[in-house]
Amino acid sequence: MYISSDVHNYMEKLIANELSDLGFFEKYNSDQVADLFCLILNRVPSIYIRNDIDMAYSMPDEKLLELQKLVVSTIKIVEPMIQNDRRHRVEEDIDAYFKSRAELEAEEDSNSNIFN
Repeated sequence: MYISSDVHNYMEKLIANELSDLGFFEKYNSDQVADLFCLILNRVPSIYIRNDIDMAYSMPDEKLLELQKLVVSTIKIVEPMIQNDRRHRVEEDIDAYFKSRAELEAEEDSNSNIFN
């Protein structure tokens, strides 16, 4: 028996379905979706199962609806993290955070004149 192929987290399926239904696979690139997926998984409970079909028949509809609502609310919480991810900002945005060597030297000179 190979555990990783026999056992999986049921929440992964719920998250993938919600991301698909909400159009996230079209809205974001694959790296962003993977990051979003991880952020969501880290915030929802893990429900490990062997067979999806067994889970579908054993879980009450109310519980499934509760888990789906949890996933949707978690998506709303973590989506801004993906939207504001500094790794995906355009170069001009990043340049605003860094000063050139000349700007730093000019600041250093003006600061040293204050203390003299």
